[in-house]
Amino acid sequence: MVLSTVSGVLGCFTAAWLSSFSDRYGRIVALGIMALSFVYDDFHFLLVSTLPHLLPGGYWFYVVGAVIVGLSGGGSGGATGALRAYVADCTEPHERSRLFAIMVGFSWLGGAVGPTIGGLLTTRTGNLLSIFYFSAAIRLVFAFMMWFIVPESLAKATMLESRRLHAEASAEANGAFAQWLHTISSLVAPLAIFLPSRASRDGTSSYLKGNWNLLFIAVSFGISLCLWGSLEYELQYTAAVWKWTTEQIGYWLTITGVTKAVHLSLLLPGITYIFNRPKPAIQLPVQPETPLRSTSSTSSLSETPPHSSQTESAPRRFIFVAFAPNPLTFTIASMVTCFGAGFSPAIQSAALTIYTESGGSEAGKLFGAFSIVEALCIALLGPTIYGVTFMKTIATLPSAIYMLTAVLLTISLFFSLLIRVPKPLNFDGVHHEESSDAIDRVSQDDATTSRLA
Repeated sequence: MVLSTVSGVLGCFTAAWLSSFSDRYGRIVALGIMALSFVYDDFHFLLVSTLPHLLPGGYWFYVVGAVIVGLSGGGSGGATGALRAYVADCTEPHERSRLFAIMVGFSWLGGAVGPTIGGLLTTRTGNLLSIFYFSAAIRLVFAFMMWFIVPESLAKATMLESRRLHAEASAEANGAFAQWLHTISSLVAPLAIFLPSRASRDGTSSYLKGNWNLLFIAVSFGISLCLWGSLEYELQYTAAVWKWTTEQIGYWLTITGVTKAVHLSLLLPGITYIFNRPKPAIQLPVQPETPLRSTSSTSSLSETPPHSSQTESAPRRFIFVAFAPNPLTFTIASMVTCFGAGFSPAIQSAALTIYTESGGSEAGKLFGAFSIVEALCIALLGPTIYGVTFMKTIATLPSAIYMLTAVLLTISLFFSLLIRVPKPLNFDGVHHEESSDAIDRVSQDDATTSRLA
């Protein structure tokens, strides 16, 4: 608990900065730094576990590793910002939610398969530390690929432009104290990206009529992330209510993990691919003799709003879990809740599209802001809310943690319903209603010309 809290708190400040740093110096540099921090974390753990008597503080020296991992952006939510930005750089807008879902699905697959591999290694070797040797080897391969094999996704010109904008912002801070204050504030500055803008479609300058979409997305996303804090107490719930052993709990975790992995890696991407193919758009002729030609619309604004398929029924599903009468029903209900796991990739894809349609160009900055939200909600707010609830209700109503989940999802759904996705732009960056007006004017001009002729 102490180690995750330390890395999570530090990750709140460094993850967003590192994601924004990737806009200026490349995604691979940021991802490579995080990969090395993971390698260090494993070797640090092995060193402390093997030679605690030679280190200051003994086993408390674990905290040093957590500090280094947190400072390098490898804490809770830290490693995902630059990774999502890399995926966004390499994909078309209408494909992002599908690939984000696959990415999350494979992480759940690893979480489901990992305990099985760990159990086999421990059984074969008789050494608990063999798991961490295996993990260190995997992470070494990952770090090697990041630094020497995986290509950079950002163009040099894009990085130079981001550096120029950052330098201009830094130059506005005069004096040593102002420079120091600017450096500190830059750690959380990406959060300003969620603030509502004054601009509105009718040209008025008003916050009430401005664009609140990113703020609503951040609030909805953050509340849904608090659910991560329930995992530890769900394990205690199964042990207290169903009298499950550690082995039975492991089976339950594997079943739910595999269900989420299959849904996110196969079912959801397949459905998204079938029903969200880019539709050809008609391009108006520039000259009378120019034929109409179609272009593929690549905007993901035509996607189904993230709330429609992922969260509307989620509160009811967790109510079923809370009132499950036996372990079999509980397990089935838990598997059903896994089909709401696509909310996170869907809403982040929508956020990126709304951000770019509004003129934003630094994807790393956006995902860095999401990293701060993740670190706050996963490492701090979520565990605190669920911990207090579980301690207060374990003796009288153990299923209260699932009722709390239903309440949090209802609030998240409410804010997601407030998101107003703007109408997609056509090939010239004009809204559809403006295109319709243009077509009407062309038709009127043609009619006038015909009458004159």
